[in-house]
Formats: sequence, C-alpha cells, structure tokens
Amino acid sequence: MFRSWGVGDWYSLEWVRSFLTSPSSTALHPDSEIQPSASKPTFEWQDVQVESVEKEIVMESSERFVDTFSMMLPMITKNFWSEKERREVGDMAVSRLLEWMEEKYGKGKEVKMTWAANLIVLKKGANGDGEGK
Repeated sequence: MFRSWGVGDWYSLEWVRSFLTSPSSTALHPDSEIQPSASKPTFEWQDVQVESVEKEIVMESSERFVDTFSMMLPMITKNFWSEKERREVGDMAVSRLLEWMEEKYGKGKEVKMTWAANLIVLKKGANGDGEGK
C-alpha cells in the first residue's frame, strides 16, 4: 500500500529500516496531516524490526484463484487504471484474468505461487514529555 503513494523503495529492507528510523518517518505519506510542527507532538518509531517472508501457496486451479481473488480487481482498477480503461475493458477484467491464467498454468491445473511480504513491527516512541502520541 505504501508503495502506491510513490514514497521510497518499499521493496528494500534496508531502505524501509532507514526510513522508519529517520525523523521524517512520523508522516508516512507526504500529504499526511501528521506532519511534525511546533503545535503537534513529535515522536520516533522504536524497536523497528523489518523482515522479508515468503510463502508458497497452491491453488487447485486458475478458476479457484480467480474465484478467491477477483474481489480485489475493483480496487486495482480504481487505483491503477485510467477512467478510459475502466470504461472500455473493465467488465472484461475477471474473464481475461481467468483466460490468461489458464493459458499460463493450464485449464484445471494447479497454480503455484510464491507470495512475498516485508513485515514491519515497531512501536511509537515517546514525545518530549514522555508520552507516546
């Protein structure tokens, strides 16, 4: 999700760790209302832990994959497609995804995928008066 904001290299564990331990990380989005100022408390992230994990999943078929994950397509098309693309081919997204997957993996064949994620665990540190805000 952060990557869609266009802020930094969220695929790089070192960049994530460096960003979250820098003073600018109190506002993860450049348009955020959490910008530090004299009238707002500031804080630092503490105990920053960043880990990359991978998990292989196996779906019984392309059709099962599409049935399971097609509910994400409206969010994807809304955020990453133009209005023209949504209007002209949006209704075909699910059927085209199924068609592409069956070409790639075979109709009725297992679909093996490796999913990767960067897990970030941290605590919000205290501001100048000893309270985390």
